[in-house]
Amino acid sequence: MRGWRRGRQPPEDEAPRDSAADAELVRASLIDRRAFAPLYTRYRDDVLRYCFYCLGDWEDAADAAQDVFLSALGGLPRLGERDDAFRGYLFRIAHNEVYDRQQRRRRRPIGPLDAALEIEDPTPSPEHLAVVGDDHTRLLTLLNQLSGDRRRLCELRFAGLTDKEIAQVLGKSEGTVRTAWSRAASQLRDLMGVALARKGGGDA
Repeated sequence: MRGWRRGRQPPEDEAPRDSAADAELVRASLIDRRAFAPLYTRYRDDVLRYCFYCLGDWEDAADAAQDVFLSALGGLPRLGERDDAFRGYLFRIAHNEVYDRQQRRRRRPIGPLDAALEIEDPTPSPEHLAVVGDDHTRLLTLLNQLSGDRRRLCELRFAGLTDKEIAQVLGKSEGTVRTAWSRAASQLRDLMGVALARKGGGDA
């Protein structure tokens, strides 16, 4: 889909994030919380986009992303020797956060969340939304047509996670994730074809 800037799916051969650099920042953050800022900057767009795909609302996604990073910072001591797996750790927190919000949403409306001022608001700017908002909304419409398991896998994949990281978040094997992704991608392509046909064969 055209117009994706950060929302695009990374090519299969795209280099993964530098886990060694993440590990250094994690260790530094255990000594000085300010060292967490580069990790936040590195992953805020991925986490925000993932939360949006799960929750369907930018404001709610921004609140969720803020809570994810606060939880990640507070839980760093529990990472221990696994400080080279920060992104998987971060998205396990995000996965649990959006699940909790989805459960609360089913029970009652969600009220405003008090801001935690130590981390800046990750809400995208109006200019950014003007560029990517329509494509995100169209993709969200497609995701809504997938089964729960396939949707969760796609949400993580579109946030930039590798098969290995998705397997860690979902508690599945890499082989299972690869097979499930192939089927989900095929279904999404079919759905996109139907959507384009309804619009007259293509984007304006």
